[in-house]
Amino acid sequence: MKKIHPYVMTLVLMAGGAVYGAAQTTYSGPPVVKAFFDEHERWEEGRARAQEMGYQDGMHDGRVDFERRSEFHPTEDGSYKHADHGYDKHFGDKGRYQQEYREAYERGYRQGYYPEGRHEGREEHEHDPR
Repeated sequence: MKKIHPYVMTLVLMAGGAVYGAAQTTYSGPPVVKAFFDEHERWEEGRARAQEMGYQDGMHDGRVDFERRSEFHPTEDGSYKHADHGYDKHFGDKGRYQQEYREAYERGYRQGYYPEGRHEGREEHEHDPR
């Protein structure tokens, strides 16, 4: 068996370690997979924002409508129609954001219009003449 000079072996090991270290710090998976996960993270952030903003806006508008003795009409308010409060283009598809916002808005509106104990005996579309 032939002996390898210690100097050559040291260089080979150092070069291999450098290549391995660089590969570990720069490789983050196939670009398609990384893009998918980045997009998914942005959408999850957007969905959470849409739910939060929609619910808060709906709660506010429902409470205001109740106090004004307006009819129950969550889909008539401008916030519901626009459904873009809090939207940022980095969340992705605006239509998906609006869908999440509107669903949360309706839940919030119902809670604002009919908090516990306030809606007993009343129908949703019935005007309360009090």
